[in-house]
This record gives sequence, C-alpha cells and structure tokens, in this order.
Amino acid sequence: MKFQIITVGKKHEKNIEELILDFEKRIKNDFDLSWSILKSEDDKDKNVQKKKESEKILEFLKKEISSNTFVILLDEKGKEKSTLDLAKLFEEKMNNGIDKIIFIIGGAFGVEEKVFDNANLTLSLSKLVFPHQLVRLILVEQIYRCISILNGGKYHHE
Repeated sequence: MKFQIITVGKKHEKNIEELILDFEKRIKNDFDLSWSILKSEDDKDKNVQKKKESEKILEFLKKEISSNTFVILLDEKGKEKSTLDLAKLFEEKMNNGIDKIIFIIGGAFGVEEKVFDNANLTLSLSKLVFPHQLVRLILVEQIYRCISILNGGKYHHE
C-alpha cells in the first residue's frame, strides 16, 4: 500500500518537519509514503485563489489516480472517524485491491466542489480548525497509528 499526501502551501516548517520525518521513518518500515506540496496561489480574491488551487489539485490527481486508488479529502465538513475506524478502512481497502490512498489537504480557503467530486471520502480530523502545518503532522501521525494497529500493535484505548 502506498500513501500519498497532496497539500497546498509552503514546504514543511522546520519545527514541524522534524516530527513529520520521525513518523515517516516509522511508516516507511511497512508502507510507502510520499508528499506532493503544490504551491499556493496568492490572489487577493479568495474565490480565485481557491479555484486556481483546486485546478492544480485536479491536474495532479489526473496523473495519479488509477482504478486501484482511493482518494480522501480532508475537510472540516467531512465525516469524523475514530483511529480504529480509519485503520479498518485501510485494511478494507487493502483487502479489496486498493494499492494507493491519496490524501488531499486543500489551501487556506478550501477547495472547489470539483475536488469533492473526485474524492471517495471526505474526512474531518476534528470539528476544530488547525493550521495546515499541524494538519500535516496530525495526518501522518494517524497514518502511523493506523499502521501500528494493523500490525497488531496496541492501541492505548483498547
């Protein structure tokens, strides 16, 4: 299984990058993980910015999606899942021949409806709003935690 994270914005901030790299190392023992950081647009009109960034995401997805790909868009309006539910989703997808899961983290103003339409699942990490750099860290930690669960590791609430 491969995990790919598409995000709009700047490179990882140094203090966050160290933490992300630690989880990446742990994940890469079992699975492939890659990042695609798309440059954010700097437009005074937030709707124009959202449109341009959404077009970048969709263009990137065209090259990456196959019939064995599952796309998860992170959005505050998405479904909330527990870590155990997310681990079960990963397991279900692997058992059904999915070999790649793509996560999308949109720009500061979100994404257009076309991006939602290209996602198999819209997921919310929380009802709280986080800075994009923290979302990256939280996501990679949750991927690691799910992999640990699937590998028989103990989940601290079970």
